[in-house]
Amino acid sequence: PADLGGLLHALLPVIEVTVGSHIDVTLEVEDGVGRVRLDTAHVEQVITNLALNAREAMPRGGRLTIEARRTDLSEPEARRHPAAQPGAYVCLSVSDTGAGIPSEVQDHVFEPFYTTKDRLEAHGLGLTTVRGIVQDGGGAVWLYSEEGLGTVVKLYLPVAGVFPRVPHVEPSPLTERATILLVEDEASVRSLVREVLETAGHTVIEARSGDEGFRIARDLETPLDLIVSDVVMPGRTGPDMVAALREAGVEPRVLFMSGYTGNDIVRRGMLSSQTPYLAKPFTPDVLVRAVSEALVRDVA
Repeated sequence: PADLGGLLHALLPVIEVTVGSHIDVTLEVEDGVGRVRLDTAHVEQVITNLALNAREAMPRGGRLTIEARRTDLSEPEARRHPAAQPGAYVCLSVSDTGAGIPSEVQDHVFEPFYTTKDRLEAHGLGLTTVRGIVQDGGGAVWLYSEEGLGTVVKLYLPVAGVFPRVPHVEPSPLTERATILLVEDEASVRSLVREVLETAGHTVIEARSGDEGFRIARDLETPLDLIVSDVVMPGRTGPDMVAALREAGVEPRVLFMSGYTGNDIVRRGMLSSQTPYLAKPFTPDVLVRAVSEALVRDVA
């Protein structure tokens, strides 16, 4: 088993040389991440592949951020990944500030030999290799990207010697039945979040963009209890929408969500560290709990 924290610190100089001096590399390792059920050579191969991908995405420079923290995968989360089971994991997140991956390409990036480059320039096996290594070790891979803002790959690596089943966690009691404006440009995510919130007893109004969300919240006759919004959307972003609403005299409570990690979204200057934030992917229980907490927070 690989001592992930020690290995990442040891690899840092190698990663910095690999990506080049035009890219800043940040490493954040939570204390006590421990060992993972992958050998050292495989972890090195995974990190190298992801660092090379990030370098190619940032030819003019940028930032590569590597984070590692302990987490659990519950039954619903594990079902979303073919090789994963409920249990204790380390989430290893690798994010860049490059060009991002177009939505039509994202569905194919893990396919063997798939590449958008000239066939003489690349073998097209980088992400396929990463997923194969992680899934063979009982882990899971999740990718999130926005064009112009970069890409994050989250690897869920099983903790060595620890594989308890995670009990079902009941959502915390709702403090109130709320009217919520859901602002999300991706239809599948919007539909899922709406279903969860309505099942929890809330009234949900949908908006497909920041511009639409702004118009709805500004013109609504009865005040909203909460806005649940994606951060990055075509046109007006979630934070820009909220700023415009406040200029128009609307002071909503807000819960933001995004595929980027919390540290990364703050580092990019999109949100402050005090802003309620939910990192994708999340389970229904986590979403309901986050909404309950956001409803009783003071308006920032």
